[in-house]
Amino acid sequence: MRNFFYLTFLILAFPLAVFSQENTNLDIFRRLFVETTLETETFLPKSVNFSIKPFEGEGVFKQIISETLKGKVVSFADTTKQEALLNLKVEITRCSVIYTTVSSLFQKSESVKRNFVFEVIFFGDGQSKVVQKTFSDVVRVKSISDLENDVFNFTKSKVPQTTPFFRKILDPILVGGATASAIILLFMIRK
Repeated sequence: MRNFFYLTFLILAFPLAVFSQENTNLDIFRRLFVETTLETETFLPKSVNFSIKPFEGEGVFKQIISETLKGKVVSFADTTKQEALLNLKVEITRCSVIYTTVSSLFQKSESVKRNFVFEVIFFGDGQSKVVQKTFSDVVRVKSISDLENDVFNFTKSKVPQTTPFFRKILDPILVGGATASAIILLFMIRK
């Protein structure tokens, strides 16, 4: 009897775990940046003057740095004005999401694979460290507009529109076969 309740619970809980809500693209970039910052924490001195090369998501990533490095004194400087005070410079060199199709032989897939690439260079005290993080998952095409952030263009990408391999071959064969059989039947009826 106990096994019955255990199996019933698993059957009811499984769809909730599998079909849970996906993370937005900005949430995933946030998580990747937190991972890169934590990975370079030993590289950082106790007091840090940051400079982030300007780009559209600069404010979000400054907030993430402040939240992640709670044990350190973090201050942000303008790269043009206070270059001498900086002991760490952060340059986000690559921040992109690419959608690729999930291969299906006969029917058009309703899902796409999201591939995230996040690359950061930390410059400090005469040395530099390049950290690259990647992440990928599968999401439904219908939910992509909800996952992208309209404010930040780096969270957006072009969604591929392709037809499956066998459909590319099968459709012309069916149309050609139907046309040929109609012509053959027409000539057979005329005789």
